[in-house]
Order: sequence, then C-alpha cells, then structure tokens
Amino acid sequence: MIEIIQLIKIQFFRKMTNHKYILLLSLILSTTIFSCKNDGAGETMTEQEPESRFITVSKEQFDFNEMKLAKVELIDYSNTLQLNGNVILNTGATANISSPMEGKITGLKTRIGEYVRKGETLFSVQNLELIQMQQQYLELESQMAVFEEEFARKENLYKENVVVKSDFLQAKQKLDDTKTRIKSMEKQFEVLNVSPSGVNANNLSSTISITAPISGQVAEVSITNGEYVMPDHSLMKIINPSDYEIEVGITQDKMSQIKKGQVARIFPNANENGVAIGQVARIVQDIDMEDKTMKAYITTNGNQTTNLVPGSYVRVSLVLGDSTQPGIEEQAIIDYYGKDVLLVLEKQDENNYYFEALPVRKTGTSGSKAIIGDDMDGKQILINGGFQLMQ
Repeated sequence: MIEIIQLIKIQFFRKMTNHKYILLLSLILSTTIFSCKNDGAGETMTEQEPESRFITVSKEQFDFNEMKLAKVELIDYSNTLQLNGNVILNTGATANISSPMEGKITGLKTRIGEYVRKGETLFSVQNLELIQMQQQYLELESQMAVFEEEFARKENLYKENVVVKSDFLQAKQKLDDTKTRIKSMEKQFEVLNVSPSGVNANNLSSTISITAPISGQVAEVSITNGEYVMPDHSLMKIINPSDYEIEVGITQDKMSQIKKGQVARIFPNANENGVAIGQVARIVQDIDMEDKTMKAYITTNGNQTTNLVPGSYVRVSLVLGDSTQPGIEEQAIIDYYGKDVLLVLEKQDENNYYFEALPVRKTGTSGSKAIIGDDMDGKQILINGGFQLMQ
C-alpha cells in the first residue's frame, strides 16, 4: 500500500498543473486509504495523511483570480413539489354569440382580435316580424286600458247588485288575459334586448342589437353583413384571456401531499423571471383513468408578473412547507463528469491554500443558494473560481 501511495505522489508531482488529474488522484487516494483501513483491521497505521489529495492554490493565484470563500449556513427553504400544468379558461370566460331570432345581419364592424366590453353592441339582426310584435304589444296595451275601465265599472255595478256575477267575472277575465299576454310579450322583448318602455307608435324598429355578454377578446367571427342567420347558431365567440386557472395532474404517489390552499409558483415555459403566484383552489377526488392522475386547479387571482396564455403549458412549483436547511452559493457546486463536488479548504499556510474536492448531494435550491444534504458545518468552501481549477 505504501509503495502505491509513493507511486501516486510521483505521478502527481509530474502532473501537478493538471487539476483534473489532481481531483482523480484525490478520489482514488481517498478510496484506497479507506480500503486499506478496512483491510488492515486490527493493525495500526502510522503513515501521515498524504498531501497529494489536495489541490494547492497559491495566495497570489487566489487573489489574482478573485477567489472567494464562504461557510455553509442555514437558510430558509421551501420544500416544493414540481408539477406540469396547462392554462385553461374558466367556465365563465368564454361566450358563444347567437341571435334569438332569425334575420339579416347588419352593422357588423367587430373584427377578430378586438377587445369588446360587456354590453357593447356587436352587430344587429333585422326582421320585419319585430315590427308586427311591437304593433301587437301596443294594441294589447290599448285594450288593457279599455278592459281596466270596464272592469272597474262592472265591479261597482256588481257591488250594487245591478249586474249579475257572471258579467263581473267576464270583465275580470278579459282584463287578466290581456295582462298575461302583455307580460308574455315583455319577456319576449327582454330576450330580444328590446325595452318595452321604448316601444311606441313613432319608434317602431325592425332590428335588434346583439351585445357582448362578457368583456374580452373576439376569438371567432363566422358571419358577414347581409347574411341571413337562424336562431341559436353560433355567430361569434368571445374569450376573456385573463380569466383562467391552471390544471395540474398529480400521480398517485403524490396525492397525499396536495391540500387546498397550498401556495403555488407558476413559471411559463422556461422563463424563471416571470412568475405567477397562486393557490390550490380545487382538488377533484377522482382518478383520470386515461393518465392515472388526479386533477387539481390553481387560481392566481391576478397575482402575476407575466401573462399566461390559455392553452399553453407551464411548470408549477407547489410549496409543501417551509424549513431551515444547510446551503451554500449554487455556483460553488462544480459538475465534474456528472458528479457534484465542492472544493473544501482543509488547511492553509503562509503561501498556499489547500483544497480537497469532496462529493456533495444537492437536494434543492432557494434563490441563488443550493440546499445540500451533507454535513459541512463550519467548513470553508470555495464559492468563486473553483470551476477554473477543475479545467
């Protein structure tokens, strides 16, 4: 074993400028020494700790490259669950526009992509039957005035026993029937967006106005001016792209971690800067047999710094709980051939710093800090300049 160590030392000094070789020596040597300790159970090893496992950095090199040291510290950390989701419109965020009566389209100016406000006129539908309806309504109102007067006269005569009861009831029946027919027509006018109070002989109209039931963006227009349309056919579609929620699928092994009210951070695509903050609003207690997931829905309530587009996919970071964990600047962790390592300061003298490359287990991130699952309390870590040493 001693001869192997001496041979490694000789090879190390021959290639001391190659830091990749130094790291390999460090890892090989650490493994070899550990093996010797196990194989030599019952024997006492007196050999001193070999210097070749260190990466040596002169103080001049340290200062020139503006290298920095820092200690592992306890930081606030949110334990999160990473999920994929997609942005969907809420139920009330979509409106299909149709006409309550058949007729010819007039006054259409709205174009796809334009924003419209609730109650704004989109187009009109012309039908001559509307004039007949208004005429009939005016006739009924005139008849009701006559029937009211006749009913009042018959009622007084009946009280004085001048007329028989059947005459009184007949007058009452005529009045009640007329009132019912007027109420029925007023309901029809309401559906047609026609105000009954505005119906008069001098203001008869053959058109009805079709207005926007919600505020939003015009997504579809399937009509043109002069086109004759039938009732209840979809003529236009409006969506409110700001009225949405995020749907996420949760696998069976994660279902127990999801609770209503949990905070969620939503990232569109790979954009880490724009983020929407939401919370779990609903959990559907049923497993989708197609993808074997349970659905949960997250609302943002306008708490966002970026626009989320309905139909797009997003990444969701669901906060499961807060805790304090050991962490270090993320840039201190070096990816060395697929393994995460830290350069730990083991000692120093007047001229040099001596670092050892130690494997580290990264368990998460919090801002610019990496959460590590290894006990390095009190040790100084190279947080700036370590990458160059490993080249």
